[in-house]
Amino acid sequence: CKTYRYKGHARFDPAKYRPDEEIKEWLDKDPILRFKNYLVRLGILTNGEVGDIEEEVKKEIEEATMFAEKSSGPEPTDFLRYIYA
Repeated sequence: CKTYRYKGHARFDPAKYRPDEEIKEWLDKDPILRFKNYLVRLGILTNGEVGDIEEEVKKEIEEATMFAEKSSGPEPTDFLRYIYA
């Protein structure tokens, strides 16, 4: 399975070391976008349904982010969890 990182290695990395043509080539291969277009083309989903799904996913991500930000951090001893001798 091949994949491609569209952005830089970190938030501060603008990834100017890759040509725009290379990024576009890989964006055109995006499996999620291709599958979405395939489902719309076959009439399995409408563009409106796709939009509804995308909004639902955004909402779920926002809720998970808020939960994580409001949660307390791990205890210092938590690093010992799941370590097997």
